Amino acid sequence: MVAISQPEVDSGLNDDEYRSNGCGPELCYTDVTLKGIAQDPEDGALDGPSLIWTTDRIDVQDSFLDIGTSTIARLYWKPDCSGEPTDGSWHEITLTGTDSVGNTGSAVRKIFIWGDCVY
Repeated sequence: MVAISQPEVDSGLNDDEYRSNGCGPELCYTDVTLKGIAQDPEDGALDGPSLIWTTDRIDVQDSFLDIGTSTIARLYWKPDCSGEPTDGSWHEITLTGTDSVGNTGSAVRKIFIWGDCVY
């Protein structure tokens, strides 16, 4: 069993908790706290490299975020300055747990990263 405990639910559009923390030359980012757990009947609680955090947004960053039960992940987005929300700001965050014999389970959260247009 794998579960994400923070964030507790998927975010909505323009949720203040996921507003941009800053911008670089082309990308903006938001630092997001991620917490999760994984239990295996034979191994018990999984931790460390048995738990991997990833994002589906490989167009703006590497998919690997971190390992373990908790992390602060920097999630990037590229503003398009159209004035409308775009799919470009959604991240699908996955926590994958792998037990000692290679069996896996996962949990997913969708987070909308946003901010003011800076370009």
